[in-house]
Amino acid sequence: MATVLAQLGVFAGSFSREAARSVADASLPALANLIDASLLRVEERRDRARFSLHPLLREFAREKLRAASDMYSAVRTRHAEYYKRFLQQYEELDRVDQKAGLDRIEAELEDCIAAWHWALAIPNASFLETATRPLEKYFNARGRWVEGIALFDRSLLALEHAAPDSAVLALIEASLGTLLFRTGSVEPAEAVLRRALQRARTAQLRAVQKSSLNSLALVLWHRGQWTESKRCFADALQLARVDHDDAGIVTFLGGIAMIEKALGNIEAAQAMYDELIARERVSNQPFGLAISLNNLGNLLRLRGRLEASSAAFLESLALAVAHDFKLVQPYALVNLGLTALAACDLAAASTYATRALEAARAIGAAQIEPNALALLARLAVRSGDIERAHALLAEAMRIALTTRITPIEDALLTAFGEVLVARGHEPRAAAIWAHFARSESTEVEIRAAARSRLETLDQGHQARAVAEAQPLAREALIAEILRAEADEPASVHAVP
Repeated sequence: MATVLAQLGVFAGSFSREAARSVADASLPALANLIDASLLRVEERRDRARFSLHPLLREFAREKLRAASDMYSAVRTRHAEYYKRFLQQYEELDRVDQKAGLDRIEAELEDCIAAWHWALAIPNASFLETATRPLEKYFNARGRWVEGIALFDRSLLALEHAAPDSAVLALIEASLGTLLFRTGSVEPAEAVLRRALQRARTAQLRAVQKSSLNSLALVLWHRGQWTESKRCFADALQLARVDHDDAGIVTFLGGIAMIEKALGNIEAAQAMYDELIARERVSNQPFGLAISLNNLGNLLRLRGRLEASSAAFLESLALAVAHDFKLVQPYALVNLGLTALAACDLAAASTYATRALEAARAIGAAQIEPNALALLARLAVRSGDIERAHALLAEAMRIALTTRITPIEDALLTAFGEVLVARGHEPRAAAIWAHFARSESTEVEIRAAARSRLETLDQGHQARAVAEAQPLAREALIAEILRAEADEPASVHAVP
C-alpha cells in the first residue's frame, strides 16, 4: 500500500482509474484499500470515478517517491507518457467532439502541465511536440490565454539553455504568438509568429507553417494591412490544398472571406461565408461554425439585413455557450448589441453591450473590450449623458492604444463624432466622418458607418467637410478623447 501511495503522489490533480493503473500500477483493490484507510478520496463526475489525494498527503507521498530516485524517474516517465497519449487524441481537435474534448483536457489539465514541466526538464521533445497544439487550442477556445502565454513563454526561455529542437521551438513559438494576438499584444505576436514561420519553413514543418501563417494573417488584418494578410491566408490555403487538409481549407477560406469584406467585396465575401458555413455544418466543426456565423452576421448587418444578422449572431452565441467557447462569446454579444442599436432597440443593445463587456473582461480580451465600451458610449449619447459617453470612449481608447489595432482606433474616432455633435460641434464631427467615409485604407464597416453618420448632418456641414477634405488630426483627436479619463472615470455597470 505504501508503494502505491508514494507513486500516486506523482499526480498534480485528480486522476482516473485508468491513469492510476497506467502510471502507478494501482489495481482497483489497491485503490479501494487506500479509500478505506481514508488515504484516497473518490468522487463521481459524469458517471466516472475521479480519485485525489489531500494536498498535504500528496506532498508526503511525493517526498517518499522522490526519496526512491529510481522509482521516481520511472513513475515520472510513465506519467509523461500517459498524458502524451491522452493529448495525442486531441491534436486534431477540429475532428472530434470539441466540447467533450475541451472538457476532458480541462479535467486533466493540472497533470498535463505537470507532465509538460517534466518533459521540459529532460527535455523530452516528443512530448512537447505532441502536447503543444492541443494545449494551445484549449487555452485559446476557453479564453485562458494568459496561462498559456506564461507556460509557453517560460518554456522557450528554458529551452534556450538546452540543445533546442527546431521543430519544438517553432511549435511553441507559433502557439505563443497565437495567444499573444488574442490578448491584443499585436506587436509581440507578430515578432514571435514571424520567427516561428521562418523556423517552420527551414525545417519544412507544414502544419506549423499553416498555423503561423493563419495567426500572422489575423495580426496583419487587425493592423489594416489587408494585402499582406490576404497573401498569408492564400499561402496557408495553398499548403492546405496540397495536404488535403479539409479543416485548414475551411479556416483559410474564412480568413480570405474576411479580407474580401474588409476590402468592400461584399458579394464575394457572402458567397464564401455561405459555402464555409455549409461545410462546417456537415463536418460538425462548432468552433469554426461559431466564428463563421459571427463574421456572416457582420456582413449581413452591413447590408442592412438586420433580422438575418441577429439570427446569425444568436446561433453563434448559442454554440459558444453550449461548447464553452469563451473566445467567441464577447464578439457575438457586442455584435448583437450593434445590431439591436441599428434596429433602434436601445434596451436590448444596452443588455448585450454590458454582457459583452463582462465576457471580454473575464478572459482579458483587449481586442473586443473597446468595442463594448464604444457601444455603451453611443448608448450614453442617446440617453443624453454626454460626459459619461466621453469617459467610456476614453477608457476604450486607452485599451485600444495598448493593442495598436488600427480598425479599433478608427471605430472609436468615428464614435467620438457623436459626442462632438451632442456638444454642438457638427463641423468637427463632419470632418471626421468625411475622412473615414472616403478613406480606402479604412475597413468597409467603418467607412459605411461614417457615411451613414455624415448623412444625418445638415447638408451644409456635409458639403463643407467633403469640399475642404483636411487631413485628419488623428493624434490630437486621440489626446482629446483621453483627456476625459482624467476628469471623470466611467461607470460601466449599466446604461441609463
